[in-house]
Amino acid sequence: LGSMHNLIQDDYNYYILRSTFTNKYDGNFKSLMNFPQAVDMKSMLEVLKNITMSLNIVYASVDNHIGYHLTGKVPKRKKIGEGAYPIPLTKEENLKIEYIPFDELPHLEDPKRGYIVTANNPIMTSDYMHILQGGFIGDSRSRSLEKKIDNHLKKGKKINVEFVLKEIIN
Repeated sequence: LGSMHNLIQDDYNYYILRSTFTNKYDGNFKSLMNFPQAVDMKSMLEVLKNITMSLNIVYASVDNHIGYHLTGKVPKRKKIGEGAYPIPLTKEENLKIEYIPFDELPHLEDPKRGYIVTANNPIMTSDYMHILQGGFIGDSRSRSLEKKIDNHLKKGKKINVEFVLKEIIN
């Protein structure tokens, strides 16, 4: 199956629990070690496309660009809620999994507003072409951060380390 998995048997069914990022052939460790060598948007995307675990990555390049990309081997879902619980191995199609191509995962480069916020909030619009497994509590944290940043920028101030440490992290 290409991934580490555990079979669980109850009195009636077998279930499979699968995690794509535990595959010993994945590129997670090597990719994470290559982050320091990625200096521009192209080289960053090359690093990110080999990560099999699902992460929200926000990055900046030395040539003054910013970006966001969801990483990982994210399964294509047929309906909302699919993948939230183990499924019985009663059908062979339950073993076949298609993954969303890297270029189709949610991503953003150089947004007009000049910054990117990700705080466990929904990361795509309602017209996104794939179903992502949710579990979002809401977007109050990201909205709060956006408000702080917008107010800071409206005062003509720049985002710097002091602002982030004082207003964002605390």
